[in-house]
Amino acid sequence: MNRGSIVTIGSLQPRNLIHIIFDNKIHESTGGQPTHSHKDNISKIAKINNYTVFSVNTKKSLETILKKIQRTK
Repeated sequence: MNRGSIVTIGSLQPRNLIHIIFDNKIHESTGGQPTHSHKDNISKIAKINNYTVFSVNTKKSLETILKKIQRTK
């Protein structure tokens, strides 16, 4: 996904979209080069663009957040 998509999605604010980002810090589709995500704050960029942001670092916290999202309109 291109970061410009965050601006478009944030401005449209579709009610039926859940945008999940898994960051493994590499561009796998182009040969595994490192990204700059260790310097960029994707959550902050998303918040500035009208996203509701949940950040997790464990499988358990992901499961908890996904359950919370399911209950949200």
